[in-house]
Amino acid sequence: MHDFGFALFFLFVSVHLLCSSALKCKKGTVLDTLDLGMNPKMNISVEECKAGYEYCAAVTCTKAGRAGFSRIQWYCAKIKSPPYECAERFTKLVEEYITYSNGHWCECHFGENGKEMDNEQFVLPPIPIGLMCKVGQFDENEIGQLSEGKCLHDDHYCYIAKCTKDNEYFKMVWDCTDRPKRDHITDQIGQKAAVTLYCDAMFGKKDMAMSNEHFTIEKLEEHVEMMNMMTTKKRRRVKKSTTITTPSTDLATTTMPTVTEQTVPATVEEATVTENNAPISPDNFLLLNIIPLAFVLHAFGAIFVGLHFNDV
Repeated sequence: MHDFGFALFFLFVSVHLLCSSALKCKKGTVLDTLDLGMNPKMNISVEECKAGYEYCAAVTCTKAGRAGFSRIQWYCAKIKSPPYECAERFTKLVEEYITYSNGHWCECHFGENGKEMDNEQFVLPPIPIGLMCKVGQFDENEIGQLSEGKCLHDDHYCYIAKCTKDNEYFKMVWDCTDRPKRDHITDQIGQKAAVTLYCDAMFGKKDMAMSNEHFTIEKLEEHVEMMNMMTTKKRRRVKKSTTITTPSTDLATTTMPTVTEQTVPATVEEATVTENNAPISPDNFLLLNIIPLAFVLHAFGAIFVGLHFNDV
C-alpha cells in the first residue's frame, strides 16, 4: 500500500512537471487604423502553448495610405519558418479576413527556442505614411474645400482635374491616382458622381508628395492647350510623311475623253490642221509635202551617182 501511494504521488508529480514545462507565451491581437483609431486590446493574455510548440512569436502587418493600418498578433509557433515564406502566408491569411487590406504586407518575428515570453519584445509598429497630395473639390457652385490628404497604398501620382457635364462646368478635383491617364481619371470621378463626364487632367511627378499643391485651373488650361497643340503638330507631321503621289495605272479609274460625232473628223481636210488651226487645201498639201520630198530624193540621187563615178 505504501508502494502504491508512492507510485501515485510520483505519477502526479511527473504529470505536473510535464504540464508546467509547457512553453508560456504572450497571446492576443492589437489593431490600429487611420479611420477608426486604436482598437481595444483583443484577449491579451499569457498562455501555455501546446506540446511541440517551441517558439514565442509575433506577426506584424502594415499598410500605408488613406486606408492604412497596423496590426500585431502574438502567438505560439512550432517551428521557426523562413522569413519570406512566413510573411507571405500571413499576408494571404489577413487578406481573407480584412476587406480593406489590399496592398498590405506582413512580417514574422520569432523569439529564442524554448524561451518563455520572448515575444513580449515585439510591439505594434506605426502606420506607415503613404503618398501625400492636395485633396478636395469645388462643385459647379464653387463650393468646396482643399486640404492635405493621405493617398491609397497603390497611388503614385497627385493630380488636378476639371470636369464638364454636357459641355458645362461640373467640378474641379484635386486627388491621388495610381495611373496618370485622363480617361482613367474621367472614369473614377464619373463613377463617384454617378454621371457621365469629360475631364481634363494634369499630373505631378511619380511618388512626389504634394506635387499638385500649386496646380490651379489656369495652369491646367495652359497645359491642356499646349498638349492639344503638340498633338496637332504631330498629326500633321505624320500626315506629310505618309502622303506619296503616284501615277495611276488603273485603267478602270482613268478618265478617257468622250468621243462624239462632232469630235470625229469627216475628211482629211478636217483632220489636217496647221499651227493656226486653219484647214489645208489639196494644192497647199502638195506644195508643202510632195515637192520638198522630190528635192530630197533628187539630192540623194546626185550623191549616189557621184559616189559611183568616184569608185570607177
